[in-house]
Amino acid sequence: MRLVVLVVAVVAAALLTGCGRTDSEQSATPTPAGSLSPSSPASVATLPSGRATPATAAPTATAMPTPTPTPTPAPAEVGADELGRVPVLMYHRLTADGGGPYDRTPQAFRAELAWLFEHDYVPVVASELLDGRIDIPAGTKPVVLTFDDSSREQAQLDDGEPAPETALGILTEVAADYPDVEPVAVWSVLPAPFGGDEKRGRRIMRMLHERGHELANHSCSHTPLSGRSRAEVARDLVCGANTIRDAVPDAEVRVLPLPLGRFPDQRRWAETGETPQGRYDHDALLKVGARPAPSPFHADFEPLALPRIRSGNSTQQSDFESAFWLQRLEAEDNAYVSDGDPQRISFPAQREAQLDAAFGDRANPYQP
Repeated sequence: MRLVVLVVAVVAAALLTGCGRTDSEQSATPTPAGSLSPSSPASVATLPSGRATPATAAPTATAMPTPTPTPTPAPAEVGADELGRVPVLMYHRLTADGGGPYDRTPQAFRAELAWLFEHDYVPVVASELLDGRIDIPAGTKPVVLTFDDSSREQAQLDDGEPAPETALGILTEVAADYPDVEPVAVWSVLPAPFGGDEKRGRRIMRMLHERGHELANHSCSHTPLSGRSRAEVARDLVCGANTIRDAVPDAEVRVLPLPLGRFPDQRRWAETGETPQGRYDHDALLKVGARPAPSPFHADFEPLALPRIRSGNSTQQSDFESAFWLQRLEAEDNAYVSDGDPQRISFPAQREAQLDAAFGDRANPYQP
């Protein structure tokens, strides 16, 4: 009888002192009364599903309200005209003295960008124009900035960022003051671009591509395509396309700003061609001509002969330059103005006959 009592006493003592805890748990500093330790088995209860939930309910977080999207204004409110004209501006070097008729000073370039952005122009790349993917805010206007010849002054890197006094640096700096503006452009490259150092040039091309800019073929020789055989044209343009693809393998080389503005003897030779070294397929041929481009939705849009406007404000040949044409677009009120909805094409109803019939299902004519 005493043996039974002794066994019962030993079992009871074990149950009271152990309670299923390890020696380390027993020796741990006691948890203050009223608190839960995240490492203690007493702090969680197991649900039938196997998921654990706190034994003491935590305060319920207040759900944040879902922001209400800002409604797109009616086309008439912003004067939308997506059959209007688009300036495609052409730049070359930036030099302290302004260089030749195709060049500009850094100050003049900065002033032109500020004027554009103050007047609601938003940069897009050529491929967005070609595809009709002009996704910019209601009431703003697209502009395509193109840079020919990949000179040193156009783009350099300073600790991986655009060097301040280059065209790229100035564009990036000025655009930072305008919330709707992404600093993107089209850069027409030649071999060993942006200063003659091939390794550095490739690094710059990769950075431009990663940041949403577009790289365009400008040939390898930078000589006119006119008066040359088809084989010569193909070799030159394949070489130019490979200059880009060797640095940026996933780049789509869709745009050819014609060297010195000259077409080959057969225009189709500039559109597509092939050699043992590769091929090219261009969806746009950019001229040196001097007028705004038609809207991509306009019946007159011709991407294989796309006009550009030379940047400048000289008094000689002023009708070839940006100062003249940008003021004229403002005065005549016939620039492309976005309705803010890339799925539809809005324009004053009286212009409906000018719409390319291929876009009829997206047409949104309205009464001004």
